[in-house]
Amino acid sequence: MEILLADDDAACRQFLSLALEHLGHAVSVASSGREVLEMLGSVQFDAVFLDWEMPDLTGVDVLTHFRELPTRSRTAVYAYSAHQNLPQRPEYQQAGFDGYLPKPFRLEDLRRILAGFPGGPVIDSDSFQNYSQLLSGAGRDVEASVRRIL
Repeated sequence: MEILLADDDAACRQFLSLALEHLGHAVSVASSGREVLEMLGSVQFDAVFLDWEMPDLTGVDVLTHFRELPTRSRTAVYAYSAHQNLPQRPEYQQAGFDGYLPKPFRLEDLRRILAGFPGGPVIDSDSFQNYSQLLSGAGRDVEASVRRIL
């Protein structure tokens, strides 16, 4: 699959990008909502993972603009966020996302989402704490950490 990943945090982008590549997908990355919209206007992606909170445009803003593009018919759009209650929020429900991937995610959740299987991701508080610590450390080596996890 051709996947576009948008996150303003470089470590988060690298973390999910490596996991997607590990699963055999081609990944393009963007660091802002505006960059996502530029890429969506020129390339047909099978799936897009949008960070919920980006500094220029939120994931909802990007999804709203994206739904206006004629190339959107095949593309599934997933919210990607550390907000554990995101799927219950009215703005998420009204936006029309195809699904939700939590930060942190389990590789099995990512596989399930991309395969279109029912059953949402499971948020494990221990994993969330480990992920937060991984991404908060200065001088972190995300690639080495991801390779250990995978």
